[in-house]
Amino acid sequence: MFGVTALMKFAAWDKVDLLELLLSKVCEDSIYLNLSSPADGFTALHHAASMNARRTFSVLSTISVVDATLLDKQGYRATELAIWLR
Repeated sequence: MFGVTALMKFAAWDKVDLLELLLSKVCEDSIYLNLSSPADGFTALHHAASMNARRTFSVLSTISVVDATLLDKQGYRATELAIWLR
């Protein structure tokens, strides 16, 4: 709905249990794990960072196919958003 995937929602809500359940089904699909929402260009990692969801940010950061270098529509990486929230 509105271009936001379940992965993005679980990441933003810091729902590690639901995130891990979903991750077990997508099998590190790099396309799905790096999708960006059309409104702001946020990936799941961006959503976790912007909502200060440290646990899901940590989980997503350990997945080799999650691209932490992707930029949102404002030109920021998810790691830059996470730094601002500290």
